[in-house]
Amino acid sequence: MKRTAAEPRRPDITRCLRSGAFFVVLFAFFTWSLRVALLDFDTLSDLTLAGALNEALRAMIFVGPVVLYLRYVERAPVLAFLRINKPRASFAWVLPFTGTLFVVWYVLLDQIVGDGGIAGATPAVVLFTILSPATLVEEIFFRGFLLNKLWQAMAFWKANLTSSSFFALVHFPGWFALGNFSTPLVATDILGLLVFGMVFGWAMKKTGSLWTACILHALNNLLVVVVLGP
Repeated sequence: MKRTAAEPRRPDITRCLRSGAFFVVLFAFFTWSLRVALLDFDTLSDLTLAGALNEALRAMIFVGPVVLYLRYVERAPVLAFLRINKPRASFAWVLPFTGTLFVVWYVLLDQIVGDGGIAGATPAVVLFTILSPATLVEEIFFRGFLLNKLWQAMAFWKANLTSSSFFALVHFPGWFALGNFSTPLVATDILGLLVFGMVFGWAMKKTGSLWTACILHALNNLLVVVVLGP
């Protein structure tokens, strides 16, 4: 994003860290790592009481500190800062265009590394994947909060790369718990999270709304389950 003469000077990264945002990120990563290490962990919560409690705990870890920080430290309007608002009509093309690219990518990927067919995901798994609150929780933290906070201190694409790197990094504890680091394919997963995270961030920037990133994130998860299989 170009800076014009009328725009206020953005704070440097040191002031951004001193503001307390760094401690919000540190708390979330540390607490989530403890949750993975101390409690049973699986990649996708199910439609049970344990699954609901897991999603509630995820929201407390990632969303709770963000809301408290924005409300009581920065004293910023929470919904406006997180861009939880209606997308700009002028960029209505972003969602169908990017969504189509996602579908094409996963169909091609399935032809290369999959079985070339649609996976047998149950309706319950498909429904949970679409409606899972984890998607909104992750987008609030990584795009709504972290990306927008970093964007105050640096150019957009640098901020987008940094927040997407954290987005990939937060999956590491779960991968360790599941033994995913025993396969070289984990490198593909890391690259995929990095790239898709940056696409989600770009979509939010273009449309001015976090909802666009949330929808694309949910679509991505759905395609993983339906096309590539769980």
